Amino acid sequence: MGTEFFELPAEEQQLSLTAFATELLKNYGIHGAKVSCINFEFNATFAVESESGVKYALRININSTRTVENMQAEVEWVRHLNRTSGIDTPTPIATVKDEYIVSGLHVESGQTLYGVLYSWLDGEEIGDEPTHEQLVALGAAMARMHQSSREFMLSEEAVLPTFSDWLWGTEDFLLSSKSLLTKEQFTAIKSAIDIIEADTRDLFSANPIQVIHGDLHGWNLMWHEGELFIFDFDDCGYGIPHQDLAITLYYL
Repeated sequence: MGTEFFELPAEEQQLSLTAFATELLKNYGIHGAKVSCINFEFNATFAVESESGVKYALRININSTRTVENMQAEVEWVRHLNRTSGIDTPTPIATVKDEYIVSGLHVESGQTLYGVLYSWLDGEEIGDEPTHEQLVALGAAMARMHQSSREFMLSEEAVLPTFSDWLWGTEDFLLSSKSLLTKEQFTAIKSAIDIIEADTRDLFSANPIQVIHGDLHGWNLMWHEGELFIFDFDDCGYGIPHQDLAITLYYL
């Protein structure tokens, strides 16, 4: 079927990918688990409950442009944060071969898809209307995360992008040949982008470059019994703390 697979109704895609997820779980020695798709947007995330009742979250990258080296970096940083006091995150789970990234050929799409397994987080996503208590907890966790990442070093097998361009590496539909802007709109937006790029260069020259979360909003934050948990590190990269703060404020 090839790429036509991703044009199928979402329900059919999820059914196929759930079966694929069940096969990937065998790499972890997990057989006969209950597997259900809980998020199907940019990537596919599955809730996994083993026969013994242990729960996990399996993410399979279906649309992500992240490389295996990027995923390795994600795992290394989350494992580092696991050991940092005052920051709560899910824990990456290793396979029976002590590897953290799994892959397999998804026959229906004709693509090799990659996945990572994390420990399960109980609680509820904070969403778009956090309480004052939750915002205070987020500010403290963000500060600890940024402080911890200043000294963090990736292994030679891991790579992350640097978010120094104004679109963070995504495709430009505003100023490229694909633009549908009028001449007046193009000129106005280009002027704004020039300011953004100048300010970004100033901030990057005045601050240390370090690993940041890159997508720190309320739907990537879990609240459980008065504790805040940060998850979904799939967009992490090198940047400056201002960028994480800006994303959080944007979503608010």
